[in-house]
Amino acid sequence: MSTLTTEQFESTIDAIADHSIAHVEYAFEQVKVRQRPVAPPCPYVPRYRLDSEDDIPLPEDARTTLEQGKDEHKGDLDTNNEYVAPIAERRYNNEMSQSEFDKLIDDQADANIKKFTENQRDTAKKLKEIGNNNPRARGIIAQSFSAVSEFFTNLWSKVADFFGKLIQKLIDLWNKVVQFFTGLVDTIKKWWPPF
Repeated sequence: MSTLTTEQFESTIDAIADHSIAHVEYAFEQVKVRQRPVAPPCPYVPRYRLDSEDDIPLPEDARTTLEQGKDEHKGDLDTNNEYVAPIAERRYNNEMSQSEFDKLIDDQADANIKKFTENQRDTAKKLKEIGNNNPRARGIIAQSFSAVSEFFTNLWSKVADFFGKLIQKLIDLWNKVVQFFTGLVDTIKKWWPPF
C-alpha cells in the first residue's frame, strides 16, 4: 500500500472541504429562495484510496483538530438556538411581520454558511499541515475528515430544512426550536468520537 503524495493528500482534503461546503451552501440557499432542499447531501467519493499504512492510528493532533471543529459546530448550534427561538416566538406573537422574520432567518442562513465554511477551511488547513508532518497517516486523516465532514454536512442540511419548515409552518414549529437544536447537539454527543 502506498502513501498518498503531498499533492494527492492536500487535494483530497480540499475536495472533502469543498464538497461539504457546497452542500451546506446549497441547502441554505434553497431556504433563502423558499425552496426545500431537494435531496440530502451525498457522501464525498475520494479520487484516491484513503487507506493508511500498517493500520496507522489517527495522530493525536489530528484528533484534537477534529474535536475543536466539533466544538465549533456545537457552539454554532447553540448560537442558532439563541437567535432563532426568540424571533420565532416574536413572529408567532405577531410582534414582527413575515417579511421581517424571513429576513432574519435569511441572515442566519448566511451566517451559518459563513461559519461552516470557515470551520471546514480551518480544519482542512490544520489537517494538511498534520498530514504533511505525518505522511504515513495521511490516509487515516483523510478518512476521518471525510467521515466528520459528512456527518456535519448532514447535520447542517437538517438545520436548513428546519429553517424552511419554520418559515412555512411557524404555527406548528415556533415552540420546537429549542428542542430541535438541543436534539442536534445530543446527536453530536451520541455520534462522537467516530474514530
